[in-house]
This record gives sequence, C-alpha cells and structure tokens, in this order.
Amino acid sequence: MVALEDIEPEQEINISYLSCCDLDRGRHSRQKALRENYLFQCSCQMCISQADDESCTSDDDEEEDMDDEYVDEN
Repeated sequence: MVALEDIEPEQEINISYLSCCDLDRGRHSRQKALRENYLFQCSCQMCISQADDESCTSDDDEEEDMDDEYVDEN
C-alpha cells in the first residue's frame, strides 16, 4: 500500500469502496451504491461538503430516483 500524500501522526486513514468511475458520479449515486452494496452511509469530507449542494446531483441520479419511486399499481 502506498500513500498518495503525507500522513500526519494520529491522522485517520480511509479507503474508498468505490471505483474511480463511481467517484466521479453525483453524491446521491455514490451514497446509493454504498448503501446497497456495503450497508452504510458515507460521511467522508466530499460527501459532507456536497450534502446541501443540489448541483452535485447528476441527471442520472434524478432518473434513478424516479425509478426507485415508481410503483406499478396493477
């Protein structure tokens, strides 16, 4: 394992559960993937900073929301 930046004593070290491609997706998509695959909600610095930023939700995220909310009444 190789650190990409200097690590200070007692600094918390984290790993990403997402692929490089998934990291480029909107916050909602990242959170959904982690919730469905690993059963937790991410609280990394990036997710927290984007929590109230609607511009961090991609069009794909909105379509996924609509798919999740669709209910077949037949």
